Amino acid sequence: MNPLSSRTPLSHYLLSFVALANIGLLCVIAANHLGFPLNLEAMETTVLDHVRRAISGQPIYIEPTAQFAPLAYNPLYYYVCAFFAQFLGLSLTTLREVTLLGTAACATMIYLITLRETRSKWLGLISLGLFAASYQALGSYYDVAHRDTWLLFLILVGCYLIGYSNSRLRDTSGILLLLAAFWMKQQGAIFLLGGIGYLLWRDLRAGAAWFRSWPAALLTLCLGPLLYLLFPTQFIGPAFHYFTWNVPRHWTEFSTDEIRALAELVARHFAIPAALAGASLQLSLERGRPVGIWTFFLPVAFLSAVMATLTPGSNMNVFIPFGVWLILSGVLALPKLTRALPWLPPVLFPAVALTLSFLALAYNPVPILVQKQEASVAYHDLVQLIQQLDGPVYAPWVGQLPSGATLISAAHWVPLEDMQRGPRSTRVDVELVHRILSPAVQPKGDAGKVYLLHNVPLKDDRLLGYLADSYVLQQDLGNRFRALDCVERRYTGSWPRYLYRYDPQSALRLSAAHQRP
Repeated sequence: MNPLSSRTPLSHYLLSFVALANIGLLCVIAANHLGFPLNLEAMETTVLDHVRRAISGQPIYIEPTAQFAPLAYNPLYYYVCAFFAQFLGLSLTTLREVTLLGTAACATMIYLITLRETRSKWLGLISLGLFAASYQALGSYYDVAHRDTWLLFLILVGCYLIGYSNSRLRDTSGILLLLAAFWMKQQGAIFLLGGIGYLLWRDLRAGAAWFRSWPAALLTLCLGPLLYLLFPTQFIGPAFHYFTWNVPRHWTEFSTDEIRALAELVARHFAIPAALAGASLQLSLERGRPVGIWTFFLPVAFLSAVMATLTPGSNMNVFIPFGVWLILSGVLALPKLTRALPWLPPVLFPAVALTLSFLALAYNPVPILVQKQEASVAYHDLVQLIQQLDGPVYAPWVGQLPSGATLISAAHWVPLEDMQRGPRSTRVDVELVHRILSPAVQPKGDAGKVYLLHNVPLKDDRLLGYLADSYVLQQDLGNRFRALDCVERRYTGSWPRYLYRYDPQSALRLSAAHQRP
């Protein structure tokens, strides 16, 4: 696999064009999404609220209220966004720019890793193109206010440092970055353990009489479980362990649907890279050759995907590290397999494998693109509607408005649903959510009118369906705010559509009328 030259096969030029086209398409989509006024992904406005608390020095993990309920993620992403917001201003656009910076950093690392392992700039470009092409397959999370690209970037850099390390300082620096990945998202713990395992395996293979990388292991213990257990609550908030441990623990469940989703993801989008990576690993084991850091971490990345299947109800972003690892491992396997298996056509084999890989990741970008001008008009219309109503409005799928108006109650649907989601949740969890929402949705005494602006019919909402006994539909707004629809994903938030009014007596009469024969 050589860089492009005057004797480069035509297939190399064609595949380079496909790779550049996918990179360009991702840039177009990111630019199109950047200024969208509301949620592109259901939790973006809630992430903005978390960053607002971080930038003002307030604890993030407070006891949940109708005004704010924390998400069940570790906090580092919020502080990274808060740092950039000091210079760029606090907005959804800034948060998306931070995510795009993480995406660009991932792309840089993927290129550098491929270049170092294969000495081929062309394969570096191909790996970048496949990474860009995986945008929709992995949930369309490369340009929204979420932590996944930063998680991946920290993992890649951490593995890069320890994989090519010849010093304790570099080992420790790599582990420090894998620790940061854990503090970005709990999923990073699997890769942190993988990093310690790699260092131990490397030292044993080298015949070291003792664990040379003990400073990295000590750092892991101090800044991992010990810091997690002893984090000052006055800084991070008293409910830190509840939201980052107790709540996710409730979700754990073996689900055939989630296993099927992972299997379908690999079969539909990553079958060729998976086959290449598997063949390369088997070849190394058969010939007794040592595997490098990227091959060593392939089972770790797979384990992260398997662990992700134990949390039903997640979007495909939970598989981003595994999917990108398959891409990287598959590309790195091409020259290795071509050299080791002389019966493989040296030009045709890579060309066919890469063409099929790109085809498996191809997608129609039209449904992903948004009409920003229409969305801006719809957002201003939404703000005016809320301001004109003669009572407070709770919009659980919106959270807090990013600008234009401030909602008194802004606890987002997702963290509240997380609190009572999964097989380990109990009636106590359900009752807790009801108590949290009570001030917002069930006013006491002569509190005037209260409204609920929802994205789905209230009776169909598994979290808030009980409010159908107290609320009546005032207006179905139809497609009035459809321009504010979230980008379609496995689980998507839709757009504000149903306006309900608090009126228990009318709700009771309607219920009685429906029950009549």
